[in-house]
Amino acid sequence: MSAAPFVPANPEFGSVVRESFSRQTMMATLGAGITEFLACGRVLRPGRTLTVCLAEVLAIVGDDRSPIATMLSTIIVRPRAPR
Repeated sequence: MSAAPFVPANPEFGSVVRESFSRQTMMATLGAGITEFLACGRVLRPGRTLTVCLAEVLAIVGDDRSPIATMLSTIIVRPRAPR
C-alpha cells in the first residue's frame, strides 16, 4: 500500500522552508544548498486506540540524500463526544 503524495496547502512551501533554513543558518551547518526535500512517513504499529508513526525528512543535494529530521509520534484516537 503506498501513501498519498504530500500536497502542501501553500504552493510556495519549498521556498518558504529554504528561506527559513537560510535565516537560521541551517544551510551552512549542513554544508550545502538544498534543492529538494523528501518526506516519508509510515505507521509502525496501528491500533484501535493508539497508533505509532515514524516520519523522516531527507535533504536531496545532487545524488546524495541526507536525513535532516526524524519524528516518532504516538497518536490517540478519541471517540467523538455526543452533541
